[in-house]
Amino acid sequence: MVVGSDLIAYSAAAKLRAAGSDEPVMLDRRQSPSAGFLERLFFRRWTRPDWSGGVTAAEIMGDRAATGVQSSDGQEWPGDGVMVCGELVPNTELALLGGLAVELPSRQLQLARGQALSEPGWFAAGNVLGGFHGAQWCYFNGRQVARRVAKFLK
Repeated sequence: MVVGSDLIAYSAAAKLRAAGSDEPVMLDRRQSPSAGFLERLFFRRWTRPDWSGGVTAAEIMGDRAATGVQSSDGQEWPGDGVMVCGELVPNTELALLGGLAVELPSRQLQLARGQALSEPGWFAAGNVLGGFHGAQWCYFNGRQVARRVAKFLK
């Protein structure tokens, strides 16, 4: 079971299939997948997940282990695991505890110029910024921010 329909979700579905699982079920609140047509076409060589769109609320079933997912309208999908993919809100508990500014209710870090945070000497990079970014973007973004950190330390 894969919750989400972005590029990461299709990658997760392909990895599940390559590991020997049955064809995964993909659930999302969107009516059509958020991954583009060409992205989905690329992953068709490894996986063709069963698509269920328009799922606005769902519950993971099972007491000690996942046994499936049930939507708020009563539809059930059996499965022994659930992967949640997509644009997840970064965990900003440490930033809040450290007194750094966080936007509410989105819980995203408040950024100043140059990806600096609300306190001098604190910077953010990569997926911590919120939204979806691929590994290559995160790598280059981290290098860019590292130069700003080095400049700050001089």
